Amino acid sequence: MFYSDAIEDLYPTVLNFAVKENEIDVVAYPKWEVTEVGRDGVTFKLELTERPTGLVKDYKGIAAEKPEVSVADEEIEGEMNNYIKQATRVVTAERPAQTGDVAVIDYDGFLDGEPFSGGKAEGCELILGSGSFIPGFEEQVVGMSAGDERDINVTFPEDYHGKDVAGKAVVFKVKLHEVKESIAPTVDDEFAKDVSEFETLAELKEDIIKKLTEKAEAAANQKFESNLLAKLVEKMEVEIPEAMVDYEADRVVDDFANRVQQQGIPFEKYLEMTGSSRAQLRGQFKDNAKRQVQTRLALDAVVAADAITVSDEEIENEIAKIAEQYKMKPEEIKDIIPEKEIRGDLSRMKAMDILRASAVALKPEEKKPEEANPEVNA
Repeated sequence: MFYSDAIEDLYPTVLNFAVKENEIDVVAYPKWEVTEVGRDGVTFKLELTERPTGLVKDYKGIAAEKPEVSVADEEIEGEMNNYIKQATRVVTAERPAQTGDVAVIDYDGFLDGEPFSGGKAEGCELILGSGSFIPGFEEQVVGMSAGDERDINVTFPEDYHGKDVAGKAVVFKVKLHEVKESIAPTVDDEFAKDVSEFETLAELKEDIIKKLTEKAEAAANQKFESNLLAKLVEKMEVEIPEAMVDYEADRVVDDFANRVQQQGIPFEKYLEMTGSSRAQLRGQFKDNAKRQVQTRLALDAVVAADAITVSDEEIENEIAKIAEQYKMKPEEIKDIIPEKEIRGDLSRMKAMDILRASAVALKPEEKKPEEANPEVNA
């Protein structure tokens, strides 16, 4: 036991020494074993996975598909409808309920003359025609007026989640307290003034189109860059160790777990709720992890080929930017994120700039021309 504890304490020191002494860029979990223990000391055997070096030729002038930017009339109408909903008033209607109204009701459900679990509510606001209740229920509320009481006969669907009532006929005793209707605004210049900073409806529509176009352009550029990187990866010559992909898959799972926990759900509870395991998630994320590894290696190959460098000043500026974003001190960022990682990210960003500047954007229906131009790479 004494030897075991001592070796466990010694292992991190030995590992760090071996990595620094040999300048190894480790990209996966180390494997180690003790081969000999004696009076003269301990002999370790370390198996480390080193970052492979990729090679990419003709990386300038790559042709990749880029979606066309367009804004459909339905999108414009959808955004305008959001403004209309914002300005729509809901008022009490002194008339019988109609489809589209909100009916404020009490209901009490009975199966064979006996109340059943979950079949009672008071002050429920039901949008008639929404289909949120059992089929046939909302249609029978239509025509009722405030103060009316009615027995509503319906049959639960066979696949209803409540097994006690699935496929069975029941009676709901319903009392209607209030009918509410929506009064939509007149869509004109006054409407535009009420819902925005614009003076006219034309200006509001112009702004909607502008924002939708910017959103579409951003999506098209993102897709173009994704396609461009995929083409770059295809050009790369490299052997990627499986251990490197496994390590990245674990990192992706860790990131996912952090996002789940930030939403207030313990990760173990999430796994229990979804009936999954960490190993299953790791398998689901492995293809994505492999793409991320391939992309980084391909961009690193461009960094090397183009002799891209990052200055200390650029690193300090990036640290300051990150610190401002997370309301932290630069020194705290330096303790969390290694300088090597920041330098790598900045160099890959520069590599992406080079790819983007020389890339050829193809329309979706276009056939791919020659992707590389020897003169461009000279």
